[in-house]
Amino acid sequence: MYSGNHKSYSSIWPIVRRHLATTLPYLNLKRIFNILLSLYEKRVNRIIVKSRPYFIKIEPTNKCNLRCKGCLHAADREELKAAGKLGDMDFGLFKSIIDDLEPYLVKVSLYSMGEPFIYPKILDMIAYLDERKIGSVISSNLNFMTPELAEGIVRNRLTHLIVSLDGYDEESYDRYRQGGSFARVVENLKMIQA
Repeated sequence: MYSGNHKSYSSIWPIVRRHLATTLPYLNLKRIFNILLSLYEKRVNRIIVKSRPYFIKIEPTNKCNLRCKGCLHAADREELKAAGKLGDMDFGLFKSIIDDLEPYLVKVSLYSMGEPFIYPKILDMIAYLDERKIGSVISSNLNFMTPELAEGIVRNRLTHLIVSLDGYDEESYDRYRQGGSFARVVENLKMIQA
């Protein structure tokens, strides 16, 4: 039961509405039942659960085109590569995971430490999810973009794009997003919207 004040409830409503808008199109009876079962199992602290994941996070690549302060990728790239710490996910493995969970999945997050748009099969991943009526979410520094990639993002119906634009101009942006360009991000956003 809601016990907070009205002001705090109204301040979270835009967030709730945004997430509902990007989730509702992917719901069906089986997925709704699975979500409710999952919430119930969590509520009663069930140790062995029957529900399946309805939201998963997959990292297509842990490679990145920037060297942001405080990030793993600020380290020496050759050292990371030599240590076998940089790589791409096998697309067959991705399909296998999605095929196994398809009846239950509502959304898949396609990002973690790497830049998703440098992964060669990212549009294939988005399309694979869309064909199965599963939402897709990507967070990107948006410094890597081509007209074909921008068109593919729209054509394959990426559900939710989060853009890391840390700063209000080139100078403030450069303090954190080293190797990136504020102007390039703005241009790439325009390219996607076109």
